[in-house]
Amino acid sequence: MKHLATMLFILMAGASAHAQNWDMGRTGGGWTKVEMCHGCHDMAMRGGMGMGMHMGPGETAPKLGGQHAAYLEKSLRAYRSGERRHPVMNHMASMLGDREIAEIAAFYAGKDDK
Repeated sequence: MKHLATMLFILMAGASAHAQNWDMGRTGGGWTKVEMCHGCHDMAMRGGMGMGMHMGPGETAPKLGGQHAAYLEKSLRAYRSGERRHPVMNHMASMLGDREIAEIAAFYAGKDDK
C-alpha cells in the first residue's frame, strides 16, 4: 500500500507539471481531474505507456480521446464501485463524483488524436 501511495503521488505531481503546458479546455470543475489521467493515458490521449510509473510488464493504458462519453462514464463508475478492478483506477475513480465523471467523459469524448 505504501508503494501504491508513493506511485500515486509521483503520478499526480508529474501529470500536473506536464498539464501546465497544455490547454485542457477547462470543462468546469472536471478539468483538474483530467490532469491526473495524463500520467498513464498521456496528454495526447492516445493511451499507451503514459509516464509508465505504475504499469506492469506489457501493461498499457487505453486510448481515451474520441471514446464515447457513455462508455467512459460507465467504465469510471464501474471502477469507482469496484465492479471493474484495477488498483490505480479504483483509487482514482473513488475520488470522483457523478458530475466529475460526466465532465471527464465529455472532455475525452470531444477530443481525438487524429
